[in-house]
Amino acid sequence: MWKFLAEHVYHPVELLGEGDEDRWITINRDFTSIDDDAVGNPTLAQYIGHWPGRALAQHPRPMAEAVALAVLPQGSRALRQQSLAPADIGVVRALYRSTRWPEDPSDEVDDAALTERLAKLRTGLDALRDAARSGVPDLARPMEECVRILAPAHEFTHAILNQDRDAYAPPALFDAERALGLIHDWAWSVGPDE
Repeated sequence: MWKFLAEHVYHPVELLGEGDEDRWITINRDFTSIDDDAVGNPTLAQYIGHWPGRALAQHPRPMAEAVALAVLPQGSRALRQQSLAPADIGVVRALYRSTRWPEDPSDEVDDAALTERLAKLRTGLDALRDAARSGVPDLARPMEECVRILAPAHEFTHAILNQDRDAYAPPALFDAERALGLIHDWAWSVGPDE
């Protein structure tokens, strides 16, 4: 248990749904949920013990952290205070549709799965670049910063990712996917329902 608590300080972990809605909006939930009954999330016993996704979930995620803490909270507050033009609403919706949360960190990733995840990542990065071209400064500014933060992800190839890979997703890919997942949630919070 002490080991778990030490890691809780190092890396955000949520126990039993402790995050309230306001906190989720503020930090954009870049943490590992434990014992919340969602498919793919570990129990506390698994997380402390031998959950296969533990090492990947604990791996530092600098891109996701930068997106979550430095960029999106400020942008979403500003955008909620104004009306977006129809074209910008379309950009936000496209960004939402083109980004997803990554797969469960305990899922094994073979070469075919890596190819598929790289393709999804590139689709999300392209949508992010489109959003950065928006004419609304409060939309364009945070998206431009996200493009800058995620610039290393444009260089990902099989060869690069296979250098730092075991049976699971490469940490750099998982980091970029988590960052896009945060952007996905942000787009949902900003854009009106279709």
